[in-house]
Amino acid sequence: MERRNRHILRRAGAGAVDFTIELAGGLLGSYFGALLAAFATMLHPGVQPEAMQHSIWSGFGFGFAFWVLAISFLNRVLIQGISRASIGKKIFQLELVSTGEPLSWRQMSIRWALSLGSATALGAGYGYALFNDEGKTLHDLVAGTEVLKSRHPMATVIPFPAKDSAEASSPDETEDDHKKSA
Repeated sequence: MERRNRHILRRAGAGAVDFTIELAGGLLGSYFGALLAAFATMLHPGVQPEAMQHSIWSGFGFGFAFWVLAISFLNRVLIQGISRASIGKKIFQLELVSTGEPLSWRQMSIRWALSLGSATALGAGYGYALFNDEGKTLHDLVAGTEVLKSRHPMATVIPFPAKDSAEASSPDETEDDHKKSA
């Protein structure tokens, strides 16, 4: 039971990281959308200030929605489809696997669309993991996928082979100096 709870917490942490990345991208993209809307509105002669303000707010909203969805698709379908983990899953050392055939782009797309639906339904599909013995979300069940602890965890330290003191040379030594000392 404790192991399942730790797994669910790991998944929640990975989801929080992914959501934060998507939200930040959406906020930055929304300013770009508002800017485009302002420029498009200024091209029309005789535009009233109220119409321009409405256009900017619409551009802000459309820009936000577009960039959140675009970054979400990039992270949760493309990146995860290639590396078996989204950015958040990589950080929390989790990976996505298929419960049947090899992981497919179709499964990734279905899983992504259903996870968006789960998020807009106040997390109902995610909450299902709390009551499922395996800790699977609703979109995992439908897509035939499972999130597991990574078999290839990220290395925290990159080991470099130590030089023997006999082989170590100062950067100022030339090749000839090294041959003379040998």
